[in-house]
Amino acid sequence: MFDANIDRSYVTTYYKRKFNPTRAAEKDITIGDVAHALSLICRANGHLKIFFSVAQHSINCALEARERGLSQKIQLDCLLHDASEAYIGDVITPLKIQLSAYKDYERELQATVLNALDVEPPNETEEKAIKEIDSCMLYHEFKLLHGDLLFKTEPEIHISICESEVPHAQVEAQFIQLYRELKTY
Repeated sequence: MFDANIDRSYVTTYYKRKFNPTRAAEKDITIGDVAHALSLICRANGHLKIFFSVAQHSINCALEARERGLSQKIQLDCLLHDASEAYIGDVITPLKIQLSAYKDYERELQATVLNALDVEPPNETEEKAIKEIDSCMLYHEFKLLHGDLLFKTEPEIHISICESEVPHAQVEAQFIQLYRELKTY
């Protein structure tokens, strides 16, 4: 039975935080919730050959940054570049482009998440490297997991992308382990 008196202004996270998406508070953000949620959100709204999570994409971005010889800070930034999606979901790019208010909100939430995790936001140079790696992973993930070539020129990649499904708990653990390793920069 529906109870009209229930407070529906928040989402209870996996680690039992009451997260209000319209009033994001740092106290309600944890790396455990970020890793857990991202490990269960499928890239491309599920339009891939296998389940491939946002967390896997983020891990790949961090590993690609490492293989390119980029700093631990940029590797961490790559790992966390989609962290806000743990709280508001992964809106597909063609729609996100049309939603300027959403993009602004996502940017603000991302800043709140980084602050909650005590991570300095990326500067302009770091942001450029993150975007380049993110686009590279997008291209290669879609090529491998969808058969689609998104760009005319194939970006150079330095890692291998896993072609088989990985249990979300394993991805979650890898995300947290990599976060802890990189947080020492």
